[in-house]
Amino acid sequence: MRIQLFLFCLIFIYSCKTKYATKDFVISEIPSSPNYSKLESWAAHPNKNDSVIDTFYNVEKNDLRADIFYIYPTLLTDKKDNSWNSDLNNDNHKQMVKNIAIKYQATAWANAGKIYSPFYRQVHLRSFYEPYTSNGGIKAGIIAYNDIKEAFIYYLKHFNNGRPIILASFFWDIIFCIKFFLDDFNCDFYWNWAFIYKSPKT
Repeated sequence: MRIQLFLFCLIFIYSCKTKYATKDFVISEIPSSPNYSKLESWAAHPNKNDSVIDTFYNVEKNDLRADIFYIYPTLLTDKKDNSWNSDLNNDNHKQMVKNIAIKYQATAWANAGKIYSPFYRQVHLRSFYEPYTSNGGIKAGIIAYNDIKEAFIYYLKHFNNGRPIILASFFWDIIFCIKFFLDDFNCDFYWNWAFIYKSPKT
C-alpha cells in the first residue's frame, strides 16, 4: 500500500504543465549500451582509485563486511535537452554523475560497505510524467531499467562473492529499485533509501 501511495504522490507532484523539448523515441538513436566488465562503466567501484569517493572511507575498504549497490538519481533535467536517455560516451555527463550523485549521496554509505554504482542510460526527467511518459518515456525507462538490472547481475556474478548487499537509491530511481526487486529478487524493503538483498528467486 505504501508503494502505491508513494508512486501516486510522485505522479501528482510532477504532473504540472512544465514544458520540455521533446521528440519521438527512435530506436536507432538509443545511446550505446555500457559494458560492465570494464571499470569505466562504473561511476563507483572499490577497484577504482577515485579521489571523489575514496577520501570518505574511514576504514580499509577490504575490511568492510558488506557491499553497497547504489543507483544514482536522474541528472538529465535540462528543459532544452530533447534526448530520452543519457549518452555514456559523454564525459561531461559522467563527471557530473561523479561530482554530484557519487560525491554527495553515495558517500553517505562509504563506511557501511564497498560502494558499487554503475553508469546507466538514465532517462530524462520529463519521462516521469505526461504527456511525455506515454510518448517515449516508458521506452526510455526500459532502457535505464535494463542497464541497472544487467549491472546488478554482473556484479553478483563477478564481484559479490556471497557478501551482504544493501541496494541504495534516491528520489526517482527508487522506482527502478522497487520494480527490480519485486520482479526478480527476494529482499526486505526499508522505506526511502534501501533494500536489503537476500537471494535470487528460485
